[in-house]
Amino acid sequence: MSQQLKNRPFQDIPGAQDWELIEKIEAGWSHDLKYYIQDQSGSQFLLRISDQKDLLEERHLYHSFQNLPKLSSHFPQLIKEGYCNKNQGTYRLFSWIAGVPALDKIASFTPEQCYHLGLQAGRLLKHIHAAPVEEQHLVDWVAYYQAKIDRKLDAYAKCHLKYDKGEALIDFIQQTRHLLAAQKQCFLHGDYHIGNMLITPAEDIAIIDFNRLEYADPWAEFNRINWTAQASPLLAKGQIEAYFDFSIPETFFHWMALFIAVNQIGALPWAMDYSEKDVKTIIRQTEEILVWYQDFQQIIPSWHA
Repeated sequence: MSQQLKNRPFQDIPGAQDWELIEKIEAGWSHDLKYYIQDQSGSQFLLRISDQKDLLEERHLYHSFQNLPKLSSHFPQLIKEGYCNKNQGTYRLFSWIAGVPALDKIASFTPEQCYHLGLQAGRLLKHIHAAPVEEQHLVDWVAYYQAKIDRKLDAYAKCHLKYDKGEALIDFIQQTRHLLAAQKQCFLHGDYHIGNMLITPAEDIAIIDFNRLEYADPWAEFNRINWTAQASPLLAKGQIEAYFDFSIPETFFHWMALFIAVNQIGALPWAMDYSEKDVKTIIRQTEEILVWYQDFQQIIPSWHA
């Protein structure tokens, strides 16, 4: 057994003996261990290892993932999955998507290119949402999300740090949450924003990091679009317009504003578990969101005007 495999959490994965290059990936907030893999034939892979996820409980989600429309240059493909590290962890091996993080390259594009990439992102999101759903795994999503709102509000109330205008977020959430109604649930990426997008060598968008998969209301997928809008408002605008084929439902912006507000009220307690840098990032981001929404006195963000 090679020194690269000896005493590593993936040494018992079938085929690991054929891996010639193994590099740990440090980027991202996931608790998963991530590795870039290259085998003896030169094929490239992404390996994710988790000690928190139950393979069988999540298999239905990855079944939906495997049935995404086959756009292999835009989405990774799941090669295999199973238990590893003497059954203490689970692994998933994906095809490797070549590209540069969109966050690192977006500033070099023209406004027209950014908008075009946004149109791609919106169409790719529609493809994701078109994946088959296993109905037996669906829950009463509105009740689930209302309980999630309560948990996030409670976590924020217990957090010793507060936003300067946190009450504007809380008031908007409480005044708007009654608008949520049952829509047909679909398969969600779960973390769809520019931080999980690559620019491929063909200068197209590719989507990565499918590790927060869920079935939920499709519009909940826009709860993190603020990350995209911060980096490229035109990309964010294009994503929304292409997703709805340029015919945006009247209620969408009400729901998106609520999803963003809920996400931000929970983001501060979340960041506290990471680093002071992450806390500062979330505070700055929330301040910018409040400017976009004029302290949530309007429901269409200024970048979409």
